[in-house]
Amino acid sequence: LATVDSFPTMRRLHTLILHRNLPLLRISPNLATRLPSLHTVVASGCGFTALASLAPLASCRNLERLNFSQCPVSTDANRTPYNCKEILSTTPHSFTDALLAEVSAMEPSVVYRLYLIAICSPHLKLVDFTRVKDAEREKAKRLKDVLVAVAAATSGSALGASMLLATPAVAVTADGKKIRKRSVLASGTVSRAESSVGQVAEDETDQ
Repeated sequence: LATVDSFPTMRRLHTLILHRNLPLLRISPNLATRLPSLHTVVASGCGFTALASLAPLASCRNLERLNFSQCPVSTDANRTPYNCKEILSTTPHSFTDALLAEVSAMEPSVVYRLYLIAICSPHLKLVDFTRVKDAEREKAKRLKDVLVAVAAATSGSALGASMLLATPAVAVTADGKKIRKRSVLASGTVSRAESSVGQVAEDETDQ
């Protein structure tokens, strides 16, 4: 399972339990339309390495709880702090040196947390089992444009690869049918995991 994808429209499903799926690297851009009631995502111990891989969560307007602990993107282990001025040196921007310096001085785990708070629903209450504080919301709002720009700039660049533990590997095959088949298989894996864990409250598909 490499992508959270291939869900049918499931209006009553509100919780995804995806933890300990190391190959999991991406979230489908259509997640919000397929799971409009989603409020909890547990993906601890997965393979997410880039901030931009979490960007589709911005469209999920009911998110309250997120857990990406023990994922490379959320940890400081073996990682270099983001040098925002260098990252954005080739990208037109209007950020002041003070803002860039402020983000550059943060540990990667802090940048990750503020990025999620900045892009996600205002209803977000918990990130990695820690309550979101009002001061964090204000800081994330003030730094949102810088955080989003840094996430985009490091999503697939050589610089981004050097700053992250790994670059998300994208398997590309010449046979489109194989790609679609793989997606269906991945979605089936999610369904089986949900049913076995029994932590998804509602998974009926609305007709």
